[in-house]
Amino acid sequence: MVPFFFLVLVLPEVIPFLLMRGASIVPSTCITEEERDKVYRKLDSKRSQMAKELDECFDDSICTKQELLKPQKTLQISTLHRQYFELGLLSRSTLVDLSRVFGFSQYRTTRGLRKVLERHHEYLRVQDAHLSTELDSLSDQELIHACQERSIRTTDVPIDKLREELRDWIQTSLMEDPSVPFGLLIIRQLLKQSSSSL
Repeated sequence: MVPFFFLVLVLPEVIPFLLMRGASIVPSTCITEEERDKVYRKLDSKRSQMAKELDECFDDSICTKQELLKPQKTLQISTLHRQYFELGLLSRSTLVDLSRVFGFSQYRTTRGLRKVLERHHEYLRVQDAHLSTELDSLSDQELIHACQERSIRTTDVPIDKLREELRDWIQTSLMEDPSVPFGLLIIRQLLKQSSSSL
């Protein structure tokens, strides 16, 4: 009898309190602005660390970091060294690192990691085509969200700079003959972060 009264009278009163105090224990797409900013800061911190590691091990025998950031050199590498950046040809450890960049779960099979990244790339390509004509009309929050989806650092970055970074990503992403592999897009973005933090 007592458990029944507890369920009927007490539990409904406790649920809102639990949701407010422990929202992270309940899966939800509804998060507060503070929670979203916290997630973005955490992702930016991970990306900064990865950018630093990439900067330290970058082999400039093919090109320098500054050259890679130029569209012409990016296209040249896409043509001559494509096999090193195609998702279908990357090792598991590289796929795990790329998943970390976007905050995706790393606890998947190699095939699962590759599939998630390929789906995200397809999604971004469609969005990039749309944003190429709508970029200037994005609100600040829409711009920040679009940048985060593309691994562009948003913490303590002025809105004008974010718009410029997103425009550069879109132009590079939509290049044709040859197209730029997703792996190269991400490495290029991480190198931009490491260059801007110097």
